[in-house]
Amino acid sequence: MSPLSDTTNLAPAMAGTDLYTHIKHMTYTTGVSYGLTLIIEVILGFFYGGGSANIEVVNQILTTLDSQFNINIVFLIPPVLVMVCAFKKIPAIPGITAGVLSAAILGFLFQGNGFGDFLTAGYGGYTSSTGVEAVDSLLTKGGFSSMLYAISIVICAMMFGGIMEHTNQLKVIVNKILQKAHSKSSLITATVLTALGANIVLCDQYMAVVMAGRMYAQAPAGCMLRRIRTEGFTRKTCRGPSKTAPR
Repeated sequence: MSPLSDTTNLAPAMAGTDLYTHIKHMTYTTGVSYGLTLIIEVILGFFYGGGSANIEVVNQILTTLDSQFNINIVFLIPPVLVMVCAFKKIPAIPGITAGVLSAAILGFLFQGNGFGDFLTAGYGGYTSSTGVEAVDSLLTKGGFSSMLYAISIVICAMMFGGIMEHTNQLKVIVNKILQKAHSKSSLITATVLTALGANIVLCDQYMAVVMAGRMYAQAPAGCMLRRIRTEGFTRKTCRGPSKTAPR
């Protein structure tokens, strides 16, 4: 449901609706899922308890972080700024950019980073070498280069979808399906099954979102059907052998 999520932005764009309308109508089902999960977790918490915590490990992590970084409350500005942008319904790219630039400025002021450090971390990621495994595994992350595989899949999916749309291949497929779908319930069923089939056959969530989204973009739809359409493409990702979907 995050306005910064990749599939949350891609799905409504392919289905022909705007991002925040999509998120608004996702709350009808996602909110229920969150509520049920919270209830289940609370109930399980009464039956299962953790053992005693290893305070020495926690203190080691905190000490290492304090020695490596200048931890200050002002570093909450970037995430707060991103949340404010999301609340103000600012598009994802400007919102993320605002968070990145504010974090870079704070890095210059408080951490002693240079412009080259900012570019290096942005492209190649950050590698932590504190010698404490828990800290290094937590802080070592990839940058732009680590996302190139997923980005290339999105580009290929859009190219493939554009070819199928402009050669009317998608139109022929959709017309055959819509001939059998004479009600909202049948259209919802067709949409969900198409999403599941696309994830299984295409083996990638981005290609499934683009292909299935463009297939039904011209079909009659109110807000409910658009929600089912966009949710169906992303929620069925884990049902198929998707290679770029997070697990």
